[in-house]
Amino acid sequence: MNKRQFLCTAVLSTVLSVPYAMAEKILLNDFQKAEFEPWEFVTDQVMGGVSTGSASIETDSEQRYLHLKGLVSTENNGGFIQTRRSVPAESVRGVSGVYVIVKGNGEEYFIHLRSKWTVLPWQYYQAAFSASGEWQEIRMPLGEFKASGWMLPRKISPTDIRSIGIVAFGRDYSADVSIKEAGFYKD
Repeated sequence: MNKRQFLCTAVLSTVLSVPYAMAEKILLNDFQKAEFEPWEFVTDQVMGGVSTGSASIETDSEQRYLHLKGLVSTENNGGFIQTRRSVPAESVRGVSGVYVIVKGNGEEYFIHLRSKWTVLPWQYYQAAFSASGEWQEIRMPLGEFKASGWMLPRKISPTDIRSIGIVAFGRDYSADVSIKEAGFYKD
């Protein structure tokens, strides 16, 4: 390997290993602070479903976090519980994806993004994640979010994002997920 090949390889390996660590975070909520933007709790009961639950701020010995828990039921055409908040348009310019620091009961959960194009209540862009029993940071590039229907643009544009939700969805199960941080990142 000549000197140029060595330098190219070194630069390439550095570039490939740095993005995750160097990505700029845009924190939406730090639940450690006394004041933060409130998250709304919604269930499928708004459409006649029977899922139940709650979203509340809780504290353990080290920190405060948002705790979403409940029973998701697909009875009566239902199947979700959700906590969500609006997203200021200026905070998402140029973002590459969503990040959350979460822990849970090992189940699959979803991030739902709504945009200026999601005018009907059942429209969203969705990406899945699993929440283990330990705090973990999960990053989801915007390209991984799938539109909920054919009426939406295939990809979500950062400047179109209007809200973010953490959702237990789609099947009968006991939901239990905690969120320490939620936000966006730029590569």
